[in-house]
Amino acid sequence: MFSRRQGGASQLEVILVIALILVLISTLLSELKEFYEESEQVQMQAVLDSLNSSVNSLVTEQIVAGDLNSLAGYQDTNPMQLLTSSGFNYSGEFSGSGVRPEPARWYFNTTSRHLVYQLRDSSKVAQQGGNAGQLNFRLRLKYQDNNHNQRYDRDIDRVVGLVLKPVYPYQWLKS
Repeated sequence: MFSRRQGGASQLEVILVIALILVLISTLLSELKEFYEESEQVQMQAVLDSLNSSVNSLVTEQIVAGDLNSLAGYQDTNPMQLLTSSGFNYSGEFSGSGVRPEPARWYFNTTSRHLVYQLRDSSKVAQQGGNAGQLNFRLRLKYQDNNHNQRYDRDIDRVVGLVLKPVYPYQWLKS
């Protein structure tokens, strides 16, 4: 004779459901971790894009005004000053090398004249030179070096623009 099963689940069914839920949670957490890591790169690049746009606007203004030589005064200055709003992750200006703001934040080092991004996880970036955990950028004058001495001479060289460049080459690593 067949007996009808009483309502409810067997222990095996409960264990299988719990195991399935744990696998799904584990998969979701690893995807969220990867998304979180990639978000730092996207946020940093968005700030760099805004800065580059501001630098390009400044250069365009000087071209229209016929005064490219005035761009020389912007070399090694704080590029955050070119933005109308510095954003939520800019800590300000500091002097010295011992400054360590919170991760995933920008600051301008007044001693080195570098705009610095403090990485959240330095293992996600390969960099040639510089301090581990930091990416350094600098406003550099673009000019035609007419006397080939590797420096800008106001009365000799011709200014052609201004650019925000990394001080040390870097590359984001894939997870």
